Amino acid sequence: MIRDWVNWTWLSGDCLVEQFIHHVDRILWVMGGPPVRAVGMGGRARRQTGDQYDFFSIDYAHENGVHLHATIRQVDGCANEQGEVIV
Repeated sequence: MIRDWVNWTWLSGDCLVEQFIHHVDRILWVMGGPPVRAVGMGGRARRQTGDQYDFFSIDYAHENGVHLHATIRQVDGCANEQGEVIV
């Protein structure tokens, strides 16, 4: 496991802790506070080892009706994109 540390949540924190938390920080900063509701999903499509998901997608609903959608993926062999979209 130690040599494969990047694929284990207890060793690397997963991409949620490593990268995605910065999306959440930006969303809270832009909106001036926490959402009233969040709906998300994630899954594993390609990882051969470890216990981490390959992708996450979360929709944050705010009291004023604004929705922010944040996604992240870490999949070998494709573009690993991150970002937020304000609708």
